Order: sequence, then C-alpha cells, then structure tokens
Amino acid sequence: MKYLLRRELRALVGMVAVVMAAQVPATGQGLVESQPDLSSLSVYNVKRYGARGDGAADDTAAIVSAIAAGGRAFDGTSAAREIFFPVGTYKITASIEVPPNVVLRGVGRFSTNLTGSTISVAFDGPGIRLVRRNQQPGSLFHLGGVEDLGFSGLGSAATGASRFIELGDSRAVNVSTGAWNVFIRRCVFSYSHGYGIYAAHSQEALIDANWFRTVKFPVYFPTVVGAARLTSNTLLDETRIPGAIGMQFRPGPLGGGMGPQLGHNYVLGFEYGFWVTSMLGPTIVGNIFEGVYRTPIVLEKHAADGKTADGSGTVGFTIEGNTFINWAASAADFPAIQLNAARGGFVGANAYQSPNGAATTIINYADGAGPDLTRDNIFIEPILTGAGIAKAFPLNNPILSRNAVLGRSYLQAGAVVGDLATGGFGASEGGRTWWDAANRRFRVWDGGQVQTLTMTRRVMLPFGPTVGVNAALGTWFSVTATSGVPVTIRDPDNGTVGQVITITIRNASGGDLNPVRWGSAYKLGSWSSLADSKNRSLTFAYDGVHWIEIARSTVDVPN
Repeated sequence: MKYLLRRELRALVGMVAVVMAAQVPATGQGLVESQPDLSSLSVYNVKRYGARGDGAADDTAAIVSAIAAGGRAFDGTSAAREIFFPVGTYKITASIEVPPNVVLRGVGRFSTNLTGSTISVAFDGPGIRLVRRNQQPGSLFHLGGVEDLGFSGLGSAATGASRFIELGDSRAVNVSTGAWNVFIRRCVFSYSHGYGIYAAHSQEALIDANWFRTVKFPVYFPTVVGAARLTSNTLLDETRIPGAIGMQFRPGPLGGGMGPQLGHNYVLGFEYGFWVTSMLGPTIVGNIFEGVYRTPIVLEKHAADGKTADGSGTVGFTIEGNTFINWAASAADFPAIQLNAARGGFVGANAYQSPNGAATTIINYADGAGPDLTRDNIFIEPILTGAGIAKAFPLNNPILSRNAVLGRSYLQAGAVVGDLATGGFGASEGGRTWWDAANRRFRVWDGGQVQTLTMTRRVMLPFGPTVGVNAALGTWFSVTATSGVPVTIRDPDNGTVGQVITITIRNASGGDLNPVRWGSAYKLGSWSSLADSKNRSLTFAYDGVHWIEIARSTVDVPN
C-alpha cells in the first residue's frame, strides 16, 4: 500500500511539474535549469533544451536535442519516452526525425484555431518524420506517435514536397525503412498546399480525431496502407484549393493495399473526398461529405491523376451509412460514388441529399481494361432526398446487368448469358436465381435441376411457312394465319422440364386452314381443318424430350 501511495504521489508531482513547465519561459541556449527535469518520468520538455516557443526563434535544434536526450537509435531499441511541448509556437526550419517508441505531445488545442502547442513548419519539406531504420528487412514497428499538437505551414507557397508529418522516409521507400503502428491523434493541421500526413511507408496507423484546415492533401498513403484506421477526422477545404483531395490510398511500389478503414470523418469541400486505388477490402462507413466539388468517393484502378495505372481495381469493399450533401458543387455532372474496375463489393444504405442541379447520377460505374470489370457487386438502390435531378444509376448502361440491385424499385439479380454453371449444385443451392440475358428469362435452381420462372405473357408470333416458338419468352403464344399456305409449327426452343405453354392458331386467311404441321417434339391428337374466322388453342407440357398435349379447345371459337 505504501508503495502504491508513493507511486501515485510521484505521478501527481510529475503532472504538476508539466503544467508548471508550460508557464515558465525558456532563456538562453542548452539546458534551461528553470525548467523541471522530468526525464526520470521519461518526459522531455523541449523548453528545458532551449526551445523558446515564441513563433520567431528557430527551435529546430532544441527539439532535436530533446529527442536525442533519451537516445538516438532508429532501429527500435530506443527507450520509450514522451517529448513534451508546453503552450507556444515552435518554429522549425528543417526536418526533425522521431525514432521508434517516442511520442510527441502538446497540451492540446483550446479551440479550432492555432492555440495550444503548435509547430510552425517554416520551410518546404517534411516537418516531423516518424521513422524506423533496420539494417535488414524485418519488422518496422515504430509504436510512437503525435498527440495534441498543432501544425501550421506556408499556405499557397507550399509545394508537394511539404508534409507536416511523414511516416517513414519518402527518400527511401523500401522494406527496411518505415513507420508501422503509429498514432496521430487530436492534432490540428492548417494552411498548406502540400500534405498533412504523408505515409511514405506505414501500415496499421491510427489517425484519429484530427482537424485539417486549408490543407490540399490532408492524408496520403502512396504505398502499403495495411489496415490503416482513419476515424473521426475533420477535413475542411474552405477556399477550394485546385486539385485538393481529402484522402488518397494506393498500393504503390511496395504493394500491400489492404483494408483501410475510413469511418465517421467529416469532409467539406475538396475536388474529391476519398480516392481509393486498387485496395483489398476497404471499409467506408459513417462519413459525411458536404459540398464536395466533384465526387465524394472514387474507387479506381488509377491514381488520382486518372492516368497512372496502379493495380487491377478495388475488391471486397463496403460503402454504407454515409451522408452525401450537395455534391458536384462545381456545377458539373459528377456522381456521389464512382466505381471503376470495382468488384465483389457492397454499397449499402446511404443518405443522398440535394446535389448540385448538374448531377444526373448517384452511383456511376465504368470498366477497367481487359478483365478488370465492375462486376459482382451488390447495390442497395439509392434514394435521393431534397432537391436535385440525380437518378440512381446511369440509364441503359450494360454494366449494371453484371451487378445485383435491391430496393423499393429494384430486385435485380446479376445477369449471365445462358445459365450458371451448376455442376456440383445440390439441395443446399435451391433457390439460386439469375437472369438469363441471352434468352430473356429468369432461371432458378430448384435443388435438383434448373427451372424457368414462368412469366404469364402473350407472345404474338409472326406468320409464315415456318413459325418459331421461344418458350423462354412467355406462356401463351398466338399466331394469325393470313393466307392458306401450309404452315409448320417448329419445336419450341429453351424449354424446361415441367413447363406448360399454350399455342393459339387464328385463321384470318379467308378460307379453311389446312394442313398445319407440327414439329417432331410435339405429341398431340389428330388435327382437323380450321375454318375461316375461327381459332383453336392447344396446351402442352414439357417432359424434357417431348411437348405433350394436355388440353385443347373443345370447339373452335370465333376470332
């Protein structure tokens, strides 16, 4: 019990010291003795190492010294510790590298403005780089992170070289350099036409509850991705930076495009919200997209330039529970969701409200080259609320037939040409249904064989010397004889066992109709001459070989 009390008292003293340190200004260079030494608690206060935090002095060297005080090893052997930033603005003019097991922590943001602990990146390059470097390929677990810090940049003067935080090292994208299992939480990123978080080589990253304002590319994973989790972030593009994209993911040179989880983020503005290239199993759930100028969600096989192919498309995705408000804000025709070379995925119930009036489609799709088709997806029919003219899907687009749609207006099974391959099917597959696009019929496996789902429909057949019957098109077939020439009724095509059809022959030739010949598959009673202006109906059942007469008009009836 005494040990526990001493430990709790020590922790309390440490917390008080941290708070006091936030109020004491640093003076001079080197160690600042007026700042309490918390290194025994594995906490290194940057002001103790000479950082001024006044927004004017260059604090780069002081921050590097604070990080190095606990060890300089980048191979994962460095001691776990915290680098603490009291309230202030810390100007840096060169990249600062953070070894594994190290956490940078400020005192939090007091509002959505840049108050609290802020790092001002005053040059065009990576500001903070979390990185692990191994001598040989192997584990790149970093296990460090950044919490409760603000970052401000060069605004429109920043280029693509600018990154507030880099995970791994963009100069050495390989299997020996990276930053796995890092976290970035409750940070503020403001004013840069470069990148917010640039994951040069990272997987299993947690990026949570951050706030991005006027950052052209808030989050970019150019390779690996590996089950990154991006949750509860706010992304604001209030000034419409040309080409801005909220989040981007692609497999890149190292591959590993697997399972990004994008949940409960808020995206305002941007040309595109999320651009996902050739990922396996991405989950996009519970996000809000408002005023996106083009398309909020794009699944592609190309990078965001629309030209650079990277992989073969996205597989096994989930898009559900998102809200889309006033997309296509650029007043051009863009959908809420664009699926290109996307397959085996699910677009569930989402809210679609009041797109710009130029938007004509909610979900659009296209194919990739070669085998990279948009196919085998399940769509819940999108319903538009509020203003706008956007329809659920493009009209007369053949791609939709390769996917399944469920909803108040749709029960559309994916189409095939002919029948599914049913080899190996048994009773457990009973009820599997598909649309035979070649023969225009619904087919069902009944547990033992393929059946046609009968559609009660009258089919008018053209009259001629030979009359064809396609049993897949209906149940009642009618032909009107307009001359007395002999006519042959051919054996029906596309019959299924147990199917029943009726054939009605109407005589409008001006004389008796005789003879009428029947194909060899028909099994029927004798045929007598049919008088003018009369008709006769025969009903047949199919046993798999023959069409057997089971009923006939008892008398010929007037046309």
